[in-house]
Amino acid sequence: MPRAPPPFERARGRQTRRRPVEHKGGKDGGTLGEAQCELVGNQRHQLLAVRADDSARYLGGRRGRPKTAVLRSGMRAPLPGVLAAQVWRAARGQARFMIAAPWQRVSRVRAAIVGPGGIGRIHAEAIRRAGAQIHAVVARTDAGARTAREQFGAERGTTDLSAVLSDPDVDVVHVCTPNALHFPMARAVLSAGKHIILEKPLTLTVAEGRELLRLAETSGRIHAVGFNNRFYPLVQEVRERVRRGDLGDVISVRAAVLEDGLLHADDWNWRLDPQIGGPSVALSTIGCHLIDLVTFMVGDAISEVCADLRTVHPRRIGPDGRRAVEVDGQEVAHLLVRFRQGCRGALAMSQASAGRRYEYSVEVDGTQQALTWAAPDCNELWVGTRGSPNQIVVRDPALITEGARDYLTYGPAFREGFGETFLQFIAHV
Repeated sequence: MPRAPPPFERARGRQTRRRPVEHKGGKDGGTLGEAQCELVGNQRHQLLAVRADDSARYLGGRRGRPKTAVLRSGMRAPLPGVLAAQVWRAARGQARFMIAAPWQRVSRVRAAIVGPGGIGRIHAEAIRRAGAQIHAVVARTDAGARTAREQFGAERGTTDLSAVLSDPDVDVVHVCTPNALHFPMARAVLSAGKHIILEKPLTLTVAEGRELLRLAETSGRIHAVGFNNRFYPLVQEVRERVRRGDLGDVISVRAAVLEDGLLHADDWNWRLDPQIGGPSVALSTIGCHLIDLVTFMVGDAISEVCADLRTVHPRRIGPDGRRAVEVDGQEVAHLLVRFRQGCRGALAMSQASAGRRYEYSVEVDGTQQALTWAAPDCNELWVGTRGSPNQIVVRDPALITEGARDYLTYGPAFREGFGETFLQFIAHV
């Protein structure tokens, strides 16, 4: 009888994810046998069907009643509360299942959100979808705290961050505030012994970033930054193919992120105020996402930079909607970069590109293959070769590498987007 090991194991006080265990049917068309799934903590197991019309029976649900499901290729069956799973071949073809835990069922984790507007709402949705609890929200005003508490279903709403940090019922704090508040709030969270998920950018200076790194290391707490774009399944696929050597030696990278939110002189948001958003605009708002994306994809760090930055509108209509103010921040940035292992790159970031709506494109050239990924059409990957036809790979578990399958939220008939990246980000931290 094959046995699936627990998908998470305890390692140095933290839970470490193991790769899924695959069970294959025999030639006689009989059952695969009973695959015992141990529960570690409060985990959430899933079955991933790789071939079409595979069947799975499992004990689950509130009363542990047996249930049967026919899973088509790539579909997942969530198994909350699973005690055991019995998997067998369909009448035709060999069934292939993976008993996996692509995210930890985190119903015992209690989160606090600091800054419940804007991106804070995206965090709240992902926390709920991952199965965690929103215990508290911290807002600037009492009215904002009450509204957020009701919207998020939190147990408490407050304007007092220190009260939340001293609350033993809070395990992790999501800091979703303007840039200038990142460092002091993150320092307070780590000093209080809480885990933290901090929105980008990490800090406004290198010295502040190093201080947070020191605090995270000495406290033993998890400190994650909200670079959610890593968690698109096909971004993971690019990284896996580069790591596996499919591209050969990586020669160059061309990448861009474009939007038009600051195209006109009367466009304004708080990021243009250097006291709140910091000294940069495009670099800290969208550029840091692009830099993280390309370094993650190629698996290498940038060692040299040549930057050309431009302020499109030195004078803008300010936040009051009437008075013109001087602006020093740059809405457009172009970088020529060199990576440690020799790859070259050209990166473009613009918040003044008419008609663009937060669009990404990344092209990676190697000596054997080239890959192109783009968003918002993020569910396809272009694969280029010289001696054979080019291909379009879609986010289907039967087509992508094993390492990337763990980041699929839905089956191949569905499309994934921005919201799913936050779900996978929170689930894998």
